[in-house]
Amino acid sequence: MIDRRAMPYAVDAALRAVAIVPLRLGEPIEGPQVWTVAAEPPPHAMAKVLGMAPALQAALNCGPVRIHQVGRWIAIEVPRDDRRSVALGKMRADGLAVQIGVEPTGRRVTVDLGQPATAHALVAGQTGSGKSVALRALVWGLAQAPDEVELVLTDTDADTWRPFEQAAALRHAVVTDAGQADAALAAVVTEMELRLAAGGFDRHIVVAIDEVQTIGVGGRDAILQIATRGRKAGCHVVVATQYVRSDVLDRRLTDQLGARVLGRMQDGAAGYWAGSSAVSTLMGQGDVLVSLAGVEARCQVAWAPEGDRAWSRVPEAHHGIPAAPARIEEGVPAGPQQRSDDHEAIVWAMASGDEPGQAASATSIRQEFGVGTDRARRIRDDAQAALDMQTRATGATSLLRVSDHPRWAEITQMSRAVGG
Repeated sequence: MIDRRAMPYAVDAALRAVAIVPLRLGEPIEGPQVWTVAAEPPPHAMAKVLGMAPALQAALNCGPVRIHQVGRWIAIEVPRDDRRSVALGKMRADGLAVQIGVEPTGRRVTVDLGQPATAHALVAGQTGSGKSVALRALVWGLAQAPDEVELVLTDTDADTWRPFEQAAALRHAVVTDAGQADAALAAVVTEMELRLAAGGFDRHIVVAIDEVQTIGVGGRDAILQIATRGRKAGCHVVVATQYVRSDVLDRRLTDQLGARVLGRMQDGAAGYWAGSSAVSTLMGQGDVLVSLAGVEARCQVAWAPEGDRAWSRVPEAHHGIPAAPARIEEGVPAGPQQRSDDHEAIVWAMASGDEPGQAASATSIRQEFGVGTDRARRIRDDAQAALDMQTRATGATSLLRVSDHPRWAEITQMSRAVGG
């Protein structure tokens, strides 16, 4: 193990051993996962030095070495043998701005979904990279402000969100079924449309999805809609996956994900698709690159074991949390217990009319969702009213009132997926 005092000499000796020009080295900085040594190479040698990470790693007989440029300097990051964890309880959060870990220099890293360039986020990494830990750290901070943020959490494995099952910020129960996930996402799209039409909102909605590849086609389309149009309505998405491929992450979606937390990925193509080719140099277990609107910083993600007092900072609901929305099954007769599912049909009807600004017919709705005639007409009327509001809001937002929608309160209640 290389200690603090020996670090600059070890790096200097290794650099000389691999025949690189002499460098002026700074004092080593001790981070939780790496030692960082700054060096100033001659301008003509910059490219050579940046390409010598593999040789330096071999000379030091250590884990992956990362060398990157910072102005006229380079930063040489050498893995520690005695990595240290970062306590989740030491992080701070302010609404949508959440500290998720620390840089090698000790500075805390903040992901702020409230900024236009980073309103939506991607968390990616292979098994063991710390992807789920990073996702939890972000949601842990968001969950501390239930008066400002509502959470929609989905994970078909049901493990990632266990510490948040009673969080007061939950819009409804954690979604663990793929069909429910589609309905929950459709509900957020409905809410987004209503908010855009009204020109305002009370609380932000953050949809966090672990293993987005398990979401169906309809759900993925809803995710894209939220990522493309949701910011002005206070709707945000955080998608996570260990499979960074074109069939999982549409380029139209990744273009909207300005905040990226990227764990170790051995596949070079996966690193490119995620937005950084440096992910193969990471060490896993919460060692990540955080890219905020293209500006990268290495970060050791904060964590806490379940039962740690850090989790007590997440306010819990005083009353029962509403159930997650149920899936609309084709051919199931309409009934009062299924009214909370109308949001999915309303969204479909808004997008499926024969002409722009015109909702789908009641007959089309009845055939698509297998509902009764009266219910199909009600869905058509609600979809048309929402489209009319959206059209009016385009040129007269200041004159639009929530009460303009004939059944605003009822639709809002449905879109929140409160059963009954």
